[in-house]
Amino acid sequence: MNLTVSSARSERFAMYTTRPKIAKDCCFCSARQHNQAIRPMLPSVTGAGLQKFQQIYHPTAAPLHRVRSGRQHKTERLQVHAAAAVEEKPATFKTVGERQEVPAYKGRAVELEKGQYIKVINTPGTQVVDFFAMNRDNAKDGYLREVMSMHHSHDNIGKLIPVPGDVMVTSRRKPILTVMEDTGPGVHDTLVAACDHHLYEQQLGIKPEDPHDSCTNNLHTSLAALGWKLTDDPDTYLTPGPFNLWMNVPFTPEGLLKDWWAPPAPGQKPGDYVIMRAEMNCVCVMSACPSDDICGINGPDGTQSVHYEVLESA
Repeated sequence: MNLTVSSARSERFAMYTTRPKIAKDCCFCSARQHNQAIRPMLPSVTGAGLQKFQQIYHPTAAPLHRVRSGRQHKTERLQVHAAAAVEEKPATFKTVGERQEVPAYKGRAVELEKGQYIKVINTPGTQVVDFFAMNRDNAKDGYLREVMSMHHSHDNIGKLIPVPGDVMVTSRRKPILTVMEDTGPGVHDTLVAACDHHLYEQQLGIKPEDPHDSCTNNLHTSLAALGWKLTDDPDTYLTPGPFNLWMNVPFTPEGLLKDWWAPPAPGQKPGDYVIMRAEMNCVCVMSACPSDDICGINGPDGTQSVHYEVLESA
């Protein structure tokens, strides 16, 4: 193996040797510091070759570790965080106010303080709920400027469907909600866009001026009821992707969506619920998806009402 390095790289290595030594049991973060000057010089050297390089050029340093990939370290860190988050779930809750209804075809918004919980209840057991959340702390003049993002959450949790312990983040990668409990089979969706009037125009042939409920419209009207808004022009606004609770979207190992309008997953039952903890002051919106006239995602009984509760530790 050729261990010759260029003069420029040797200079970088010389600068590195002046840094403090790293402990032998260093984790990924310290190992990254330990290796960051060596890796660029010998990208093809790994394992025993890397150890031999150290013996020749840096004999006084702590043993050199193979650097785990950023994704591997992140996955391990998230697993630890998820386990800790579930353990933090209070043994008992107290309800703030009364249980509230999200009427069939409509939406409702509720404000949460950091540390409070929202319990979304699938009352009939088959109803899809489009769930949105927005940061209240940096709102300006009533405009909510930071939303819970499914794309950013995918990157944060390393999976498509959140499970208890997973932290959903915003478009600025800040934690906004942690999934604490899920009593159903865990079948949800984070890929499919919220239904809108344009979808029903395409599928039903209705005209733009014809009335039809949609999750997109429910999002904006529900926020307006509490004095919030995302835009002055909802028709051209890019609606954030929803966390589609209890929406069954089977996909294959090849990444193909088999059917994004599939019926409810087996195992769902009336009264199933999901509890999420607010990691910031936020406003949440729930929409009882009204798409039963174009597909069967809500089961044979069509769109029905669901309920929610705001909780605090007892």
